[in-house]
Amino acid sequence: MQLKSLNRLKGRDKQTDKIIDRLEEVCIDNHDVWHTKKEVSRLKDVLDNDELIIFATTGTDEDGHTVLAVTTDKRVFLYNANMFVGGNITDIPLNKISAVSINAGLVLAGIKITSDFGSVSLRNITKNSAKKLRDELNSQIKKFNQTKNQSSNRSPEKSQNLSDVEQIKQFKQLLDDGILTQEEFDAKKKQILGL
Repeated sequence: MQLKSLNRLKGRDKQTDKIIDRLEEVCIDNHDVWHTKKEVSRLKDVLDNDELIIFATTGTDEDGHTVLAVTTDKRVFLYNANMFVGGNITDIPLNKISAVSINAGLVLAGIKITSDFGSVSLRNITKNSAKKLRDELNSQIKKFNQTKNQSSNRSPEKSQNLSDVEQIKQFKQLLDDGILTQEEFDAKKKQILGL
C-alpha cells in the first residue's frame, strides 16, 4: 500500500526510504501513519540496525497526543516526536509484555498493553489496525519466547558439560594428591563422560 502522507519524506536519505518502504509493506491504510511524519522521519534514530518493523499504526496516547505505535521483532514502542527536539518514547521489550487487549467501539478502537512496567493505552485506532497490532504483538511475543526457550534449553547442556569438566578436574586433583589411583580416576572419568 502506498502511504501518500509520507511521499514528502521519500528521497531524503536511504535509511528513511527503507523505513517507508517497510511501512508500506506492513501498514493497512494511510490512517496507520496519519499525522506522524515527524515520527516516521526520526525512526532511523530510534530503531536498531538489525531491528525489523512488523507493524505500525497511529493513535492517541492517554494525554491525547498523536503517537506512532511500532511493533518490531524486539519490542513495541509508542513514539511522540515533540515539535522541536527529541520526543517521548514508551519502549516495552517483548519479554516484558504480559497482555494485549482491545476495546472496540463502532468505528475506532483502543488497545491496552500490560507489562512488567504497568500498562499503556493507545486510543483512536481503526478497528482493523487495532486487531492487527494485537495479533502481530502476540505473534512476536510467541516467537520471542520460543527462541528464548530454545536457547535456555541448550544452556543446561553447557552447564552440565561445565560441571562434568569441573568434576573431572576435581578427580584429577585427587589423583595428583595420591588419594585416587589411575584406575579409579579413569573409571570415574568414563562414568562422568558416559563412556
